[in-house]
Amino acid sequence: MEKLQNLKKKASALLLAVTMTLTMLPQLSTPVHAAELPDNTQFAIKDELMLFNTNNNDGNKNPAKVYFGNNAQQWWIAGSQTMNSLTLFATSPLATDQLFEPAWDINKTYSETWECDYASDPDEVYPNHYGASPLRDTLKELESSYFTTLEQNLMKDTTIYTNDTKNNTVYSTTDKLYLAYGTDSDSKLTVGTNIPNALNTGLFIDSEYWGNSVAFWIRTPFINNSFSGLVADPHNSVTFGQISESYMLVPAFELNLSSVIFASAAQAASSEGNLALQDTDGQGAFTLRYKTDKLGSALVSYDKSKVELKGVPNGTYLVVQNSNGAWTKQITNETEVSARDMSLDSFANCKVWLETTDTTNRMTYATLATEEQRFDVNITAGNNLTVTNGTQGVVQGSAIRDITVEVVDKYYLPEGYIDGIKGLNGLTATATDTGFKISGTPTADVNITLTEATPMPQAPTPNFTENDIKRTKSSLTVNGTFDVVTYGDIEYQWDSGTWGTSPVLSDLEAGSKHTVSVRYQGKGIYLQSAEITATVSTKKDGKDVIDEPTNLTGIYGQTLKDVTLLTGWTWENKGTPLLVGTKSFKAHFDTKELETDYDFTGITGYNAQKQYVERKLSVEVSKADTLVEMKVNNIDKVYDGQEMAKPEIEVTGSSKTPDFKWYQKEADGSYTELKSAPKVVGSYKVVVSVEADDNYSATSTEKEFVISKANNEWTENLSIADWAYGNNANNPTASAKFGTVEFTYSNKENGTYTSDVPSNAGIWYVKASIAGTENYTGLEAKTSFEIAKIDSQVTITTKNMDKVYDGQEMAKPEIKVTGSSKTPDFKWYQKEADGTYTKLKSAPKVVGSYKVVISVEADDNCNTASTEKEFVISKADNEWKENLSITDWIYGNNANNPTASAKFGTVEFTYSNEKNGTYNDKVPTNAGIYYVKASVASNVNYTGLTQTVVFEITKAVPVYDVPQGLMMKQNETLSTVKLPEGFAWVDDTKVLDESGKHTLKAIFTPEDTNNYQSVEVDIIVEVVAPIIPLNSIPTIQAKDKTVTVGDKFDPLKDVSAFDKEDGNLTKDIKVIKNTVDMTKAGTYKIIYQVVDSQKATATKAITVTVKEKAGSQDTVNKPEKGDNEQIIIETGDATNIFLWNMTAVLSVLGIIIITSRKRKMRKN
Repeated sequence: MEKLQNLKKKASALLLAVTMTLTMLPQLSTPVHAAELPDNTQFAIKDELMLFNTNNNDGNKNPAKVYFGNNAQQWWIAGSQTMNSLTLFATSPLATDQLFEPAWDINKTYSETWECDYASDPDEVYPNHYGASPLRDTLKELESSYFTTLEQNLMKDTTIYTNDTKNNTVYSTTDKLYLAYGTDSDSKLTVGTNIPNALNTGLFIDSEYWGNSVAFWIRTPFINNSFSGLVADPHNSVTFGQISESYMLVPAFELNLSSVIFASAAQAASSEGNLALQDTDGQGAFTLRYKTDKLGSALVSYDKSKVELKGVPNGTYLVVQNSNGAWTKQITNETEVSARDMSLDSFANCKVWLETTDTTNRMTYATLATEEQRFDVNITAGNNLTVTNGTQGVVQGSAIRDITVEVVDKYYLPEGYIDGIKGLNGLTATATDTGFKISGTPTADVNITLTEATPMPQAPTPNFTENDIKRTKSSLTVNGTFDVVTYGDIEYQWDSGTWGTSPVLSDLEAGSKHTVSVRYQGKGIYLQSAEITATVSTKKDGKDVIDEPTNLTGIYGQTLKDVTLLTGWTWENKGTPLLVGTKSFKAHFDTKELETDYDFTGITGYNAQKQYVERKLSVEVSKADTLVEMKVNNIDKVYDGQEMAKPEIEVTGSSKTPDFKWYQKEADGSYTELKSAPKVVGSYKVVVSVEADDNYSATSTEKEFVISKANNEWTENLSIADWAYGNNANNPTASAKFGTVEFTYSNKENGTYTSDVPSNAGIWYVKASIAGTENYTGLEAKTSFEIAKIDSQVTITTKNMDKVYDGQEMAKPEIKVTGSSKTPDFKWYQKEADGTYTKLKSAPKVVGSYKVVISVEADDNCNTASTEKEFVISKADNEWKENLSITDWIYGNNANNPTASAKFGTVEFTYSNEKNGTYNDKVPTNAGIYYVKASVASNVNYTGLTQTVVFEITKAVPVYDVPQGLMMKQNETLSTVKLPEGFAWVDDTKVLDESGKHTLKAIFTPEDTNNYQSVEVDIIVEVVAPIIPLNSIPTIQAKDKTVTVGDKFDPLKDVSAFDKEDGNLTKDIKVIKNTVDMTKAGTYKIIYQVVDSQKATATKAITVTVKEKAGSQDTVNKPEKGDNEQIIIETGDATNIFLWNMTAVLSVLGIIIITSRKRKMRKN
């Protein structure tokens, strides 16, 4: 025994040593290479990111992930469907335990709040409709809870199409986060935009990228029923799950790349030193870098030895990455960082950038460094040329120091010389006074030897005569045409004096004589020319010949042509009208014929171009007369009630508005002014005046007139129409030429008249009156009229009062009463067998013959009236308002009540197990086919009814515990796996030779087969290697119980649990469901659960029957609808199996090593 223990200890030690050695071997064998640029799995620009995808079927496996969102969430890059965007698919769930729809068995009424876009909106949808599901609400909540505001701004809305299985159509939804689409026929999963007629045409997600967690929801509905949706089972297939079950949410979304510049396998810098590179298609992911202009700039020197920094804020990180790794340095006032500062030999084959991270918003901003380049420049002078700064080196992208090229004295550069210089490579040659300069930024090395300069010739003598000299009274100016561009500026010599550059000789006397010589100064390739001379005199002073006109006059209405000027003078605008007052007008003195010998320069108003002298001459203008004339001689009128109209006038002259003033003539002949035009009888006059304006004088005129009294007359004679009592009174009508008509009434022609309008019947009189005034005479007229009495009348407007029995009293017929104001009286009579009528107390409602009599009494102005009508109430044919119906139910559930209703009578329900058998009121309970009959008895008022329908109480699906956590040895038959009572394998001869979990078919047969179905069950069995110790599933001992309402009840009493490895687990039992209500009789369910140390789980369900106390008649409740649920037994997680497998492998390895050592020892 000791030897065996020692052997075990040695084997264990040897295994540990081998394991450590194997762990170290990869590090010892890793080759060391010179650094290279990182490949696109370590560093990827935007366009390279868009090439990654999750489609392994396109012949090019190219996966990668990025970090985005809370908890360093990783996303697979599914691909790119539009420019500047990535479609991302989560590598792990963002939410767990999510129900697709709790109300799994109820259709939903369509609502626009779902924001589902249909070609035509439906009335309702199935419960497995993605657009209406709570999953979308959860995804919208995740948008704000899982991502920062800046991250949300980068998430684009995506429009996707999904099928609606109830309405056999498709619809679209537009969200940031959404679920993938897939089909269970080919287990294909896609994300991104799709098209209505091919829903699975997005970006393919290979099952390798579905994650390692449990199944997750996709948005596709199950086509075979309304209560299931499709789920993706990682590394397996797309299958279906009930929408009332919980699964994970693994969404997708489209990321806007417009602000992304690159992504790196190096995570965001947070400290100095080495940065580990992530495995972007393994456990790690890319970290995105976003563009910014707030980090300054970084320039890598030409020799890759340093990085120059400009405007970099303190705290910013300088990051360097190559194929060997990544390094960081935090910047604090540095303007340059050497490769040695970063523990590198050189920045060659490195990606270099500046970055900073906004940790609150999880955004890393970066600016890529640029690289410095250098070009060599060498300019060599030719003969007769000198060069300055001709040899120099310059960083690529930078300007050179200006290179100066000068020409030796009396030499020049021929035309086209500068343009003909070849090989400048981006530099520019620009002419200067002494040669040219070369400047700019080279695009390549420059190496040029310049061509020699050319000797200069003499310039020609200028072409010049005295006619090229401009003369004034005090100066002479040379205005010749000279080619100064070619031969240089002109030099001048006045009156044999010193040579100079001024072409003007000034401060001279009028009429004096002078000489001038000219020559070219020389320019460019030309030397100074020979001179040429001319003689000329100055002009006389023009002021001596101008005489300005004075004392000019005119009258308003004339024009300037009417004002005479002196010889040589003309008005600028002869047609200008003259306005009152002293005004100034422009006049011209013509100098054209005088300018050959006279100089008018400097004289006020001289216009050299138009050759005249302009002056403003004063003209005094006086006003013209105004005239007012009345067009009508006589303006008398007879009183007409209107104000006197203004007489028609004609005004010539002043532009002022004429003023009308009215005056009344008094008895003494004097006049009194009125405020307005008169309109009453009297004698008057009108005075019309016009005020003076700027150009015309004032004036006035007047005229007398009379307004005489008018004779009034009727324009419409008095009249009034008769009316009958009770009708609206008719209004009298009358109108006169002047005055208001007043109407009064009397019952006598010469009686007292008042304004009260009569209403009672009789003969009446109306009088129309108008009072006379000083302006018109008065009027009066009378006429008689009659108010007649009327008869009352009662009319039954209901044409036919007959009706079929309806259980209601006979309604009063519709009537129309005219005349008397008394209330109509209704009396009802029944017709007897002998034809006589018997008066009833109220309206009839049963079958029979009747009549109604309606009367109205007389009042003061109307007579009495009555009428009657016979009618019949006949027997009714009864009929079903709601046909008999009853819904089948499952055994053990509450019985469904039959429904039916008749037009008349009470419906009674009875039951039988045969259609023509004996019916009674006892409701059947066992499974089978039954009949229910609905009956209504006949009577005198209506007929009877009967109706029968068939229904079924179907067998129930039994409640059973699905065995789980079952294991068996590899290569054994299924018969070795024992099942609980009631379960039997469909094929227990099946041999399983492949390790792992297998789903196998079994049949569960309940004890009561009359009322319960036998069902096929899927049971998972894990096949393991023979050496792996199997964990037994714990068992729970619990039995069904019967208790009484009001009793105390402990659900854990008499319940125990035992496990083969762990022993007694009774204290660990949990009640995971308990529907027992001790206040109410019924059948209830309790479910227990226990978990062993290896996480193997067992559950047990029992039925608890709560009975009424003795004497109670309440019906016992049936099990709840949700009680027929599947009970799941869970095994421990995959970690235990992995550890067992690893132990087995190491054990085998140990045995091999020990055996090998024993053999060696034996040989020795």
